[in-house]
Amino acid sequence: MGEKNSFYQQLINFIDYRAIRIIMLNVVIIIFFTLIPFNFRIPPNLDISVDSSVQEWATYFKRTVHSGDIVSNIVLFTPFGFACTAFLSRHGLLRVRSDRTNKSILASILMSVAAGFFLSLFVEFGQIFLSSREASTIDLTTNSLGALIGSLGFFILIIGRPRYEKSFARFDFLTLRSSQFKLISILWIGYLTLMVVLLVHVQDLTKLSNWEPDFPLLIGNEATKDRPWKGQIDNFCIADQALSRSQIDSLFQSQDSCSTLNNGEALISAYSFEDDRSAYQDLNGQLPNLKVHTKDPAKVINSKGVISPNRWFQSPEAVPKLNNGIQKSSQFTLFTKIATASLDQRGPARIISLSKDAFWRNLTLGQWYQDLSLRVRMPLTGTNGKRPEIRINNFFEDTQLHQLAITYDGMRMQFFLDRIQNQESLYLGSEAAVFWSFLSLFADKIYLNPGLDFWNKLVYYLVLFAPLGILWGILFNLLHIRSRAYLGLVLSGLIVPPLLVEGLISTMNREWNWSYLGLGFIVMMASFVFAKLYYQVKLSRRKS
Repeated sequence: MGEKNSFYQQLINFIDYRAIRIIMLNVVIIIFFTLIPFNFRIPPNLDISVDSSVQEWATYFKRTVHSGDIVSNIVLFTPFGFACTAFLSRHGLLRVRSDRTNKSILASILMSVAAGFFLSLFVEFGQIFLSSREASTIDLTTNSLGALIGSLGFFILIIGRPRYEKSFARFDFLTLRSSQFKLISILWIGYLTLMVVLLVHVQDLTKLSNWEPDFPLLIGNEATKDRPWKGQIDNFCIADQALSRSQIDSLFQSQDSCSTLNNGEALISAYSFEDDRSAYQDLNGQLPNLKVHTKDPAKVINSKGVISPNRWFQSPEAVPKLNNGIQKSSQFTLFTKIATASLDQRGPARIISLSKDAFWRNLTLGQWYQDLSLRVRMPLTGTNGKRPEIRINNFFEDTQLHQLAITYDGMRMQFFLDRIQNQESLYLGSEAAVFWSFLSLFADKIYLNPGLDFWNKLVYYLVLFAPLGILWGILFNLLHIRSRAYLGLVLSGLIVPPLLVEGLISTMNREWNWSYLGLGFIVMMASFVFAKLYYQVKLSRRKS
């Protein structure tokens, strides 16, 4: 087979003729995944006038970054640098259209890295106007590094042609196949790579890293005084760690306030509202007193922890110790004893809130008719904590006092009602973050519900693995392989993606889970069989 028809040569030609398309596609992917959910807002105190200096803008660039972001930043810009170098060395400013020279490629590398830097600068500048994102100087460095790695990869591919051409000769059989086979192969590899990059990129979206320190604590209303709740609260306590089941059980069994656990360990703060006061002191002395606020003193009913539109509790200042503690740990435990006065409340009506106003919050527990509403601020859910919002259906079935405990360990949220056995849980991991990143445009209209946790996981894995299984089935229909290696190739393609994804996730934010691995394999197998059967039916119809 001549050199022009070798797989290596066809690979080079493919990159040459489609380099600009690869660049454009990669730019779209970079902008999509770095600027999602596109809810741009002008940050407070940002001077956007012509007189604003570079130093003022530089203050919005953070100098810290999560370790997982470093890997994703590099991987995201590597194809950009690779394709830019391919395009510039062949069709760029140097106009070297015959044989590539080391000089032309090295010049193309410098220009590709510069292009990667300015693209990264554009993205980071855009993130200043996203409340759920943070611009970072380290991102500029790692993105440029990714472009450099991609550029060097293409340089090595060209200068190592004599050596690599012999290695690639074993794949020359692929040149006999149709262009459709090549397209499906690229789609399969590209989609798997995209999913891996996305899983790494979203691993920190469900952390509580974007909590604000300067929000006050409110019981029964919002700071704007327009989200009142009607009901009674006996006590409230909160910790900056996810307590164990035994610790939660000790809170349920406690006959007095929830200031301490059975082992004497104190929570970060605790309040008891079992008597009438003008202010309620934190029993652990960590947070400021909650002062009673009234709209019309003549209409106020002072009866223990009764809350109404005319009476609610609020800290006179922010509670940075609580906000910073939870932000640092990305965990919390909330325990309270409450009773609603009406099943016809909405807004949601604020029961407990760490918030600035109706649109900026760290955490809010509220009532929406008979449902319990929970908004938790994280990069995924945004500054209002409602993209998406968590709902517990039919929580308020009566007007009696009920004990409620909520824990979050950075990945799983658990709800306990009245006793430790009455438990519901909601999984928030990388898979969930991927799914809700895709559905961010609809997140305001869709709620997370613990009762749908299994179906949520199933949808996550359908999004992750069904396209891979379908593409794998189409590939084997095009290859017409009937050798002994057929079964091994089939199983390898079906097992490797779930193994890769599960291994990646288990190293980032949870332990290895065989059930998740099995679910991924089942989805891959089912979609593979579907693609095979569909292709055979379509082929038989053509013959008939």
